[in-house]
Amino acid sequence: MCIFVREAVKIDKMSNREIVGLFELQSKLKGVVESSLPARIWLRAETGEVKLHSAGHCYLDLIEKADNGGVRAKVQAIVWASTFRMLRPFFETTTGRPLERGLKILVNVTVQYSQLYGLSLVVNDIDPSFTIGDQEAKRQQTIARLKKEGMMEMNGQLEIPLLPRRIAVVSSESAAG
Repeated sequence: MCIFVREAVKIDKMSNREIVGLFELQSKLKGVVESSLPARIWLRAETGEVKLHSAGHCYLDLIEKADNGGVRAKVQAIVWASTFRMLRPFFETTTGRPLERGLKILVNVTVQYSQLYGLSLVVNDIDPSFTIGDQEAKRQQTIARLKKEGMMEMNGQLEIPLLPRRIAVVSSESAAG
């Protein structure tokens, strides 16, 4: 498939080769990419690296893993500060966790191609119920494994003395308690 407009192609007199400039190539790629996709797409991915910029933007690496656990596809995405101010608290209060590496997410994106920066996705919306569903499935798998291994009932089998002499609190070092 030829994507070049004939006006952008220059013929080198010495070698008789067709030559196109980098900007023209990138401009054609931008046109092909952006015109062949819908304005907005719901995309299922996993979060790779998550970086918060001081200006309020959020930069994400969205990845898809292969069956062997290796990365099969990767793209950069950005949530502009104006959108991130709304999406961040909505996501965190609904899922109970921040937007971080390793989460399966469903995001509404606009595909953009820049002559200078290449392909990127602009995040317009996020569906936290998708992430909650994934977390709940992992939780149920863990509970099933613990039941199968007989670990769910272990504390119930311990006898508690009438007057406990020692009490242990297990917590993280940074806990407020």
